[in-house]
Amino acid sequence: MAFRALEVLRQNSIMPKLVMNDSNMMGIGYGESITINDLDPLSTRPVTPGATFPTSGFNSLTSSAKTVTLNQWHEAAYPITDKEIFDVQAGIWPKALDAAVKALANKIDTDIITAMYQGAYQTVGTAGTTPFQSSFQAAQQANRILSTANAPKDDRYFVVDEFASSNIIGLPEVVSAERFGSDQVAVDGTFDGVKRVGFMWNEDQNILTHTPGVQAGDTVAIDASGSVGGTTIIIDNGAGAAPTHLPVVGDKFTIAGSTQQYTVLAVAAATPTATEATLTIQPALDQSIADGDLVTFETTAFVANLFFHKSSFGFASRPLADNGIRNALAGAAGGQRGDTLAAQTLEDPVSGLVFRLEIISLYKQVAVSVDALYGYELIRPALAGVCYG
Repeated sequence: MAFRALEVLRQNSIMPKLVMNDSNMMGIGYGESITINDLDPLSTRPVTPGATFPTSGFNSLTSSAKTVTLNQWHEAAYPITDKEIFDVQAGIWPKALDAAVKALANKIDTDIITAMYQGAYQTVGTAGTTPFQSSFQAAQQANRILSTANAPKDDRYFVVDEFASSNIIGLPEVVSAERFGSDQVAVDGTFDGVKRVGFMWNEDQNILTHTPGVQAGDTVAIDASGSVGGTTIIIDNGAGAAPTHLPVVGDKFTIAGSTQQYTVLAVAAATPTATEATLTIQPALDQSIADGDLVTFETTAFVANLFFHKSSFGFASRPLADNGIRNALAGAAGGQRGDTLAAQTLEDPVSGLVFRLEIISLYKQVAVSVDALYGYELIRPALAGVCYG
């Protein structure tokens, strides 16, 4: 059963293998954290020949430690009948386990996609319009954004939904065997793993559509001054009243006086007063802001296709060292967990996940559970972006 689960997992897990993945078989407790070190940039020094070796100008090999908390613990479980047990013993694979593994893989994939698109502030393309209808122009712009942010040229990825994918496989640069160098895309109808315009491309059906909170026609303005480097802003409707429609996490906007794009990380309604709202934003303000400055939001719903460098995002999964926590929780809730008849924890280097498969004895029935403990964090937002669709 476990090896079949691996096959299904590999078919449905996209994002964990494209980001910085620190998954391994070292057990960890729920809510514990791991540290991912991101080396700070190094600088050069002028060379002045002399009799002695210089004592100044050395780089300090420090790193910016990023913390990933493993606070996501999810399972897909279902009861199994005596007949299904017999079928497994006879080599007949239960479709329910396929579905359970897919559900867990899709959950993890969607969590990463959500965190990345909501935290990324760079955008290309036109909201509401599927990209790549006639060219790779949006990808060229994305490549320029990552280069401006000093992202390494390798390990750049583009992940799109099935509609953008269908446009891409029709582009002459991809489908033409003469221009592409092979007929792979034309024959297979997929471009997964193909490198074009500086990116490795993947299709992911879990790519999300974002519906903005601010609507067309709404007026939003700054309601309190702010300084360069600030990460919160206070807004109203420009006339001393609360915004007509509040922003939601993941909304993108600009502030008058700058072309810098921002994303909304958190919304505190009626704060600090009933006529205002406080937004936590990313990146930090690149300019001073004043009461009355207009804030322009993207109000068209968009598909959040993603472009990013591998080092922009951290993900980790571990075996759960639960120390009986589930039994204790079940007892506290008035229930009782049965004995585990069989359990196997697997680390899959292809999908980048660690997961556990259990068969648990219940009252006159058996339950099958597939679960995973994991955590994730957008570590370097400047190295990720949204391609509107």
